[in-house]
Amino acid sequence: MMSVRSLSALSKVVKQARSQTLKPPPARYGGRHTVTLIPGDGIGPELANHVRELFRFCCVPVDFEVANVDSSLSSEDDINNAIMAIRRNGVALKGNVPGVVECLKIITRTKSLRIADFAFQTARKHGRRRITALVSRPQQFDMMVMPNLYGNVVSNVCAGLVGGPGLVPGANYGDDYALFETGTRNTGKSIANRNSANPTAMLLASCLLLDHLKLHAYATMIRRAVISTVNETQLQTADLGGQGTTSEVLKSIRNTIQSTGPLTQDI
Repeated sequence: MMSVRSLSALSKVVKQARSQTLKPPPARYGGRHTVTLIPGDGIGPELANHVRELFRFCCVPVDFEVANVDSSLSSEDDINNAIMAIRRNGVALKGNVPGVVECLKIITRTKSLRIADFAFQTARKHGRRRITALVSRPQQFDMMVMPNLYGNVVSNVCAGLVGGPGLVPGANYGDDYALFETGTRNTGKSIANRNSANPTAMLLASCLLLDHLKLHAYATMIRRAVISTVNETQLQTADLGGQGTTSEVLKSIRNTIQSTGPLTQDI
């Protein structure tokens, strides 16, 4: 098990994401972006691989720098390498990494103003009409703002309201870094490597990443194909009551993408 100190270091990088909108890192030579990819544990590695394959299929101008983190090791080398990669690239896509994380419930005026300001900026950007603080029935509200700890709790509750952890993406925005992941902390170890995991949440998280990098056309193309497969094609994995496999869902998504435009290539 990783030490509290090492996981806390990664947590600090991620939690810088609870503040103001940052500018995405500029594209490098040839218009390509480098993104840190942390596969994580459980179903994380296979879902991360599906994202990489789909990006290649869609000719997305993104190169991944993979930073493997094994939570069963006592060494801090993996976690330190991941932190350095996030700082180097400024943006990351992450699977879940379980373990003990140091959590101090510290709330300051400065940080409260930052998260509130970010909430109102987001509301204006997306045409939301009302912002609500922590409540017991989140489904009755349009948009909510709360401290990090309660945000994690309510995000899990909200995921359950809309179908489960396999559907909901998550985004963390800070002054210097942005990190994208599934919306809940479910590693899915019990179904790892069984070709039965729902790839929706990880794929939608990758779309948020593309939007952050201003690659909106790619984000829209992938997002529409994912939603079409879930809602229209009705090809669903077991967690949604269906019988589809992960690979069948990905194949349907690729077929939908290929039928809509010239941005794809065979894999």
